[in-house]
Amino acid sequence: MGSKQVAQLIDDIYEEQDKKYYLQPLVISNVTSSERTWNVIDGQQRLTTIFIIIGTLNYLISKDPDNTIHDSSRTMTLEYESRKSSAIFLSFLTDCKNLADFPMEGLNQERIWEAFIKYKIEEKVEKNLDFEYMLDAFCTSIDKVKELLKKNDSNNLNDLKRRLLNECKFIWYPISVNKNDTRKLEIKQFSKINMGKIELTDAELIKAEIMNPTRLNNQLERNKVREKQFATSETWYFIENELRKPDFWAFVPHEDQYSFKNHSRTRIDVLFEYLLLENELDLRVEVDSYIEDLNPPYKYSLFLRVQKLLNSDRTDKTVDKTWGKIRDIFEKLKELYESDGRTQIEDDKSESKGGKGASIYNLLSFITLYRQQKEKNNSFVYLKSYEIFCELLKKDRNERIPYIKKQIREMVFGEENIEDKIKLIRYSRGDELREILLLYNLIILSKSAGIGNRYNFLEHNNSKREWTREHIFPQNAKFFAKDTLKVQKDFLSLLTKNLDKNDNIILKNEIILRYINYLYGGDPPFKLKNPGIINWTHDEEAIELFLQKKHDEDGYEKEYAKKLMLIQQSKVLLSKISVLEKNKELIYQQNQEAIIEHITANNDIFKNIDEEKIISIFETDSENCITVLKEILPNIQFPDFITGYIDKYMDGSLFIMNSNFYEYGQEGIQPDLNGIFTNIYKDIINNIEYINNIEAFARYLSLLKEICKRVNQSIEAEVSRFFKDEFNNLMLDNSIGNMALLDNIVNGSESVGNKPYNEKKAAIFTKMKSGEFIPLATILAFTDVYAKKRITDEYWMYESRYEYVRDIIATIKDFLDFKMDGKGKRNVSGG
Repeated sequence: MGSKQVAQLIDDIYEEQDKKYYLQPLVISNVTSSERTWNVIDGQQRLTTIFIIIGTLNYLISKDPDNTIHDSSRTMTLEYESRKSSAIFLSFLTDCKNLADFPMEGLNQERIWEAFIKYKIEEKVEKNLDFEYMLDAFCTSIDKVKELLKKNDSNNLNDLKRRLLNECKFIWYPISVNKNDTRKLEIKQFSKINMGKIELTDAELIKAEIMNPTRLNNQLERNKVREKQFATSETWYFIENELRKPDFWAFVPHEDQYSFKNHSRTRIDVLFEYLLLENELDLRVEVDSYIEDLNPPYKYSLFLRVQKLLNSDRTDKTVDKTWGKIRDIFEKLKELYESDGRTQIEDDKSESKGGKGASIYNLLSFITLYRQQKEKNNSFVYLKSYEIFCELLKKDRNERIPYIKKQIREMVFGEENIEDKIKLIRYSRGDELREILLLYNLIILSKSAGIGNRYNFLEHNNSKREWTREHIFPQNAKFFAKDTLKVQKDFLSLLTKNLDKNDNIILKNEIILRYINYLYGGDPPFKLKNPGIINWTHDEEAIELFLQKKHDEDGYEKEYAKKLMLIQQSKVLLSKISVLEKNKELIYQQNQEAIIEHITANNDIFKNIDEEKIISIFETDSENCITVLKEILPNIQFPDFITGYIDKYMDGSLFIMNSNFYEYGQEGIQPDLNGIFTNIYKDIINNIEYINNIEAFARYLSLLKEICKRVNQSIEAEVSRFFKDEFNNLMLDNSIGNMALLDNIVNGSESVGNKPYNEKKAAIFTKMKSGEFIPLATILAFTDVYAKKRITDEYWMYESRYEYVRDIIATIKDFLDFKMDGKGKRNVSGG
């Protein structure tokens, strides 16, 4: 630096009292692990000048008679790798003790050099250009500081030194280099910088243009220009800092909306994107065409586009207008961000105002998220979201909510009927399901001012989360209760609670069938193409044949038939479980007549016992079985082959050994005992009414008890098989009435997973208390607030599903102002 530049620097620092003063970039690289020593790659001259000015102040302070406390210690040293003598001279120059004997009036370059010659150095040093520069800078600094102090009638040198040390800051530009390649990389960086190739962001280049004095009003005084630059810099810093707040940045539409991979990005860039977009939209350029022209982006494309805008009118008004617009965009974004409905006081009945407490924040965030997910490959899709923001800001406040509703309605539903789309949407359409469930959450949350109505989009879009449409009643339900059969019976009772006293299905009361009809048709009457299906309330075989045919995966009649089958099979299994429970009761009694009466009343169930269970009965007590048959033979007519075996037994030609029959004279030939036992069992059951006449009571009672035990085993196996194989297929509900939003963090944990409803809701409640993020509507579903009449706390039953899907439809339709005119056509109010 020459003497003129040194004087100007001191002038600038002195004039900017009580304000931070930013010096030019200092490009450095760290060379020690302690991080207390740096290599200066670029900025050595400015740094050396600052060092000399500090030395000057130390000298002047030491000469001040009013200065009672003086600390001239240096906390920083400069070393020159290739100019050792310069470093020695600088060290000498900045220590006031070396010049203590020289009065200020007589100090000049010659006398300073003479003092240095006497300084303790190991070798003779010749005067060079470095010394000349340092001497000139030192003397110029003394003269300039004295001039300023005299001019401003001040002698506060310590304050000036503190300002220089604490309020003047270099723009710190560190570079990372490998220890082994330090020199090579530093030279490369230095060459880049000196060729004007320092890697700056678009925003840094734009800032330089806006703060360029040549673009400011040339009629302003020099200090006014600085004030304007300082004000711009402070506002710029404030805006950038605000945009770095995670919640606010997640609201502002930008590329990779919820990604925080690039933490170093200059975020004010996006406001200039908005500025350029607004400028183009004012020219009536379609946003899609505008975005198409931007792809693919090129290096410094934003800066060059802003520069072109600034150059369109080379007046200071252009800069003021541009920067004013950026501030305006920022303020309006903050306004929208804070518009979550909490501070709005609106008339609930006012359609023009869009409803009390509606959250602009939630709705705009939904639009941004929706666009990002729909056009993931479009790097400028955020401009489409801002276009809606922009149009919204142009509207009166009472027009904003209706306008946003209109945008959401068109984005999510298009020309589709809202009710039809929601009813017919299924698990396989995952993205659409999640969108509708999220929208439902936002609407009910916006109406719930008492619990805070700002949806946590930042947490919703946490990179660790992946949202799923979770079955509320699990698609692979399992019963883990200790007393499983009791739990299964209770559940089957819920499925058959709307049967009449003759076990017939009452269609108008059967909520399971009404629910299916509502999803596919509407409110009663039932609108099946095959009306015969309605009457298949007792014909399980007809239903089964129908289901075996090929149908549309989500076909109305198929789902209706499956639910008919579910009710029918549940009814049959319930009756068998009742028999099982009675069997268990009778086994512990000595009442043959009661057992016979019970078997007679439930003859069909006893007839249909598994053949393997029949065989095991007689293999367990074959002697007792044959004896009983001998006793009842006079009273019943058996098939000839059984009578023949019994006759042989009575004649002594057949004997029992190890539960097997062997005939004399036919060694090695064994009769078909399985067939014999099966037919004997059937004949006993078919002729059970005759057994009361048997005198051999004691022997026969044990056999009847054994039959009851085996029938119980058969029933238990059948119930278990049903819940393992058929139950989940018949119960499966992939409609929105059985869906809620859950993320992989909560749903993927062992405590939730594919658990039964009652266990899952307890786990979700525990997760919520521990701080996990769970949407409001999901909490409501798993606390079952939807059932008008409490049926059970254990399961998500069809009464709850029916009301849940009806509420989703009614809530969304009402919020989006979707109505029907008298001709059945859509009529949208409010924008």
